[in-house]
Amino acid sequence: MTSLPLHVQFRSFVDDDAKYERFVHACIRSRSGRGRLRHWQELLWSNFVDEVPGFTGMPVDDILDHFYFCPLHQNPLTEMAVHIPADLIVTTVGSSDPNTPYGFRHPFAVPHSSETHEIRLDTCPKCLALADRNRENPSG
Repeated sequence: MTSLPLHVQFRSFVDDDAKYERFVHACIRSRSGRGRLRHWQELLWSNFVDEVPGFTGMPVDDILDHFYFCPLHQNPLTEMAVHIPADLIVTTVGSSDPNTPYGFRHPFAVPHSSETHEIRLDTCPKCLALADRNRENPSG
């Protein structure tokens, strides 16, 4: 089992796709924010390394970096810079389509008095392609 990639071993250990995807999504959010695992992730990770000790002591940054991929398409994510004009503030960044969770190009924004700035979005090439195709041909 140890010759398999970490995410394959971890997914097999978790044995629940929804919980596994929740773990990955939380890692992605933490990587660009808090930089640490949430309590429930720490418990799940601890149980995993008890069973698969080859990953004991892995630094949190390495865990977060390792799970920086689209759990749906298994593609590494990339950061895409998005220019936010003055007078707008980002309220939500995300895709409402479960088939393209990392396929957004534009954050949702509302008027706000601020300076022009840039944000970074985590994107999956496959999600972007599918989302673009869906925008061009909404009927499918």
